[in-house]
Amino acid sequence: MPWLLTAVLLASFGYIAGRSRTTPPPPLTIIRRSDSPLTSPEDPGPIKPGAVEAQPSTASNEEEVYLCGAQTKKGTPCSRRVHGPLRCWQHKGARAMVAQEKLRIKDDLTQ
Repeated sequence: MPWLLTAVLLASFGYIAGRSRTTPPPPLTIIRRSDSPLTSPEDPGPIKPGAVEAQPSTASNEEEVYLCGAQTKKGTPCSRRVHGPLRCWQHKGARAMVAQEKLRIKDDLTQ
């Protein structure tokens, strides 16, 4: 029993001595670029108007947005948005479950 108590005391002493000698990690510093649209709470600077807001497209046929529509493992159509009548990265090469006309997302800006 005295050997066990001595071993536990030595291990505890070693743990405490090791923890007291380590230096704490430096504080986390987040550095943003000067043209970043995000602002920090300490520096609520002006945000460029075109940096965050979406600009309406002048040509509606250039950027048509569709849903992927391929069959998922669950058996439902994939709801990821894609540019053009394509499939998403996960369902590349798969067929759509519904007609392509039903997968097109109508733009509120062009109506």
